[in-house]
Order: sequence, then C-alpha cells, then structure tokens
Amino acid sequence: MKKKFLNGKTTRCEWESKDIAYLCEHYPVECLSDLAEHFGISAMTIRHKALELGLKKSPSYSKAQFRNRYVGSYKNERYKNYKQVV
Repeated sequence: MKKKFLNGKTTRCEWESKDIAYLCEHYPVECLSDLAEHFGISAMTIRHKALELGLKKSPSYSKAQFRNRYVGSYKNERYKNYKQVV
C-alpha cells in the first residue's frame, strides 16, 4: 500500500491488488482494529474501502459481536437471561 503524507499524516492510500485481495479475504471475519493495525491505517479508512468494494461482515462474525456486546456484558436488560456462547 502506498501512502501519501502531508504534515506527517496520511492523506491518501493507494491500494495495491494484493492489499485488496487481503481485505476481501479477511474483512468478513476480522475486526476493523486488527485490519487497521495490519495495514497501518485507520479503521475508518478500512471501512470506507470495504464499503466501496461492497464487502460485508459474515453473519457468524456479526452474531458473535452481538453476543459479546449485549449478552456477555448484560448491557441490554432484554437479553440478561441468555448465556454467552463462545
């Protein structure tokens, strides 16, 4: 990935075909923060590129995130009787 800088900050990323292939393979099942760390760019940049490419998170990833956020932490009273499935 080629990055352009202005005042020490990344202003634009030029995605190479190998980066796009990696993103297409890993975006559905990995969290944004892990992908951002891998590429060395922000999570929002990853998200924008994924939207541009029409990528979506896999149903199993989304389900696991829902469980971890609501069921595991009991933030939502409606789901407090459900057990967290790992």
